[in-house]
Amino acid sequence: MDFFKEFFIAVFIVGSVAIFMELTHYGRTLVDSLRKMMATDDFINDLDEPRLKGLKSNVDRRLYFGTNDPTSFFYVVEDEICNFLNECYYEEYINDVECIIDEDKNYMKKVITRLFTIVNPTSEVKVKNVPVGAYMTPIEDVNDIDLYKINKCRVTIGNQTIDKNIKLFVERCQNPPSSAPSYEVDISGHFSIEIKDSCSIELVAESLVPITDIHYQHRITAPCKRFSSNFMLKNYAPYRVNGFGFGFMDEKKLKIIPYKNTNGVRVEFNGWILPGDGVIFTIAKDIV
Repeated sequence: MDFFKEFFIAVFIVGSVAIFMELTHYGRTLVDSLRKMMATDDFINDLDEPRLKGLKSNVDRRLYFGTNDPTSFFYVVEDEICNFLNECYYEEYINDVECIIDEDKNYMKKVITRLFTIVNPTSEVKVKNVPVGAYMTPIEDVNDIDLYKINKCRVTIGNQTIDKNIKLFVERCQNPPSSAPSYEVDISGHFSIEIKDSCSIELVAESLVPITDIHYQHRITAPCKRFSSNFMLKNYAPYRVNGFGFGFMDEKKLKIIPYKNTNGVRVEFNGWILPGDGVIFTIAKDIV
């Protein structure tokens, strides 16, 4: 009787050990599978947008900060940039200016030609609103409506070309920009385009400014991959022009190239720049 009792106890112990070892094997296999899944990031594909953002926030906090400070520089910049990720951007943007100085009439005429390509990075059709216009300084004996004109606006989408007629609205500012209080004439307009993949736009404008208005600046309104701007003085003696680039960018992207045979300057950015970045040109008169 004792023999059978001891036998069954031995069988129970051996069986328990076998079951434990088997369960341990499955447990290790499960843990290894979970570790592998986490290491390959496959689990990310099953997360919804709120959980993805939460995961990203935790990773950023581990990488850059010991505490999650929502007012820190990193988070402010990140939030601003993330807003652009699914929006249209400029693949290339060219802004050329030809300036003619008329000392007899005491003003300068600028012919501005812009060529740019807008890209939609998503699979959804997007409507892009393109603003046009400028703040201008009044000129004696010149109507406000003649200070800034659109001579051409041509949109190319694939093999289709569309000429846009842009209506400009003119009004005197009650509160001109604090940085330039003399710019009290607000001339503005816009046009909209449906973009599936990309489109190219050619815009030609003409402006009149007092001969004392020696500055010209242009800022982009969307992220831009490549940007360049040429400023040429057509009848330049005894004037000369200087160019500068500004914005949140790596200085290595910026090139300023004076033209040797003519009085002009080229400013270009070979890399991404952000809305609000741009160029400024100044005209100086040589003292004879």
